[in-house]
Amino acid sequence: MQVWICEDEPAQRALLEGYVREFFCSAGNTAVRSFSSGNQVLFELDENVPDILLLDIQMDGIDGVQLAKRIRKRDEKTEILFVTAAVDYIYEGFNVNAVNYLLKPVKKEQLFACLEKARELAMQQEEPWLLQVGREVCRLDRRKVLYVESDDHYLEIHCQDKVYRVKMNMKDMEQELSGSRFCRMGRSYLLNLEAVDRLTPEEVQMVNGDRLPVPRGRYREISSRFITYHFGSV
Repeated sequence: MQVWICEDEPAQRALLEGYVREFFCSAGNTAVRSFSSGNQVLFELDENVPDILLLDIQMDGIDGVQLAKRIRKRDEKTEILFVTAAVDYIYEGFNVNAVNYLLKPVKKEQLFACLEKARELAMQQEEPWLLQVGREVCRLDRRKVLYVESDDHYLEIHCQDKVYRVKMNMKDMEQELSGSRFCRMGRSYLLNLEAVDRLTPEEVQMVNGDRLPVPRGRYREISSRFITYHFGSV
């Protein structure tokens, strides 16, 4: 596994590299590399692609958001963790499927939680997800699942580009989509917390505009899961 760090502040870059090496110290097959600018990363992309990228947003030249968009045009599998000192940039990540945001000064515990999530996602990409959809067997990308909706004895899997209808129960689907980013919401929905755009006591709005009703008495639990997933234990 390759983990890259792109940060233009030398002290912050050294801090992040130290934390990352500590986190992956028991993984002998992990290579950690540091870059001081987005242009250096772009040059290296001609030869290689990281599994996980810690990316500063506010940099001279090409900034982190622009760099992430250019990376996504070449590769959809890199797990991107944004590092920023300003909360104003948080919602920029939805367009590039960022795993999470780390606010400066970076706390080791929160970074470790984000790295664990990124490693989980990177490992899942290596496992093909095959589903029986009618008479066809389809290969799906778990990262592109926005939410799953129960409809009688069927489930509708709402993805970024298509909706799949499968004969399956929600319990089995939870096993297929196990991990911290998926959250059960009542009997009818399984949410990808990465794809939640807005959350109120009445409804969840997904990044594609779909609005899902929040079951009575479940808002506090769901909002807690959402906050913990995106920002760690705060």
